[in-house]
Amino acid sequence: MGGTLDLHRFQENSFDCILLNSVFHWIENKAEALEQIKRILKPGGRVGISTGDKNYKTTIRELVEQSLKKYVKNAFEFSFSPFLLSSEEIKSLINKSGLHIEQFRLFEYSTFSHSPEALITFLESSSFGNFLAQIPLEHKSQILADIKRDLEKLRTPKGIERKHLCILVVATKSER
Repeated sequence: MGGTLDLHRFQENSFDCILLNSVFHWIENKAEALEQIKRILKPGGRVGISTGDKNYKTTIRELVEQSLKKYVKNAFEFSFSPFLLSSEEIKSLINKSGLHIEQFRLFEYSTFSHSPEALITFLESSSFGNFLAQIPLEHKSQILADIKRDLEKLRTPKGIERKHLCILVVATKSER
């Protein structure tokens, strides 16, 4: 596991291809990351990015937000990842970096969890244990109980559906 600052250790023009699969939304300083990626890519090199869109509202996100609003005064906008951007913000950031966008696609897909507990375990593990970390401890167990109860209502024979909107970007460094 590394961070943006770890990219400084690589020499310029070192890589033909860099892939950030479900990583970009966890990078706080995306402009710095793209600057370093551009630096270490060889001329004509490519970067591939897959990430989510912060404006994509899902049933599960709305369910979590509703549970939070019951217990937390001054409700805040909940995000599974605090550094998510919209598709337009990502396009703008990549263009500003000097990389050339070759492909920019949005597509929806679904994953399924067999139980509310399995889905919550996934959310906790995929957020490095930060799922509901900003919630006061005295409310956390009740919020989790409410979320589990409401998730159970969404269970189908296939499981609990979790919809995603994936942003897929392929960008290149110029040949010169």
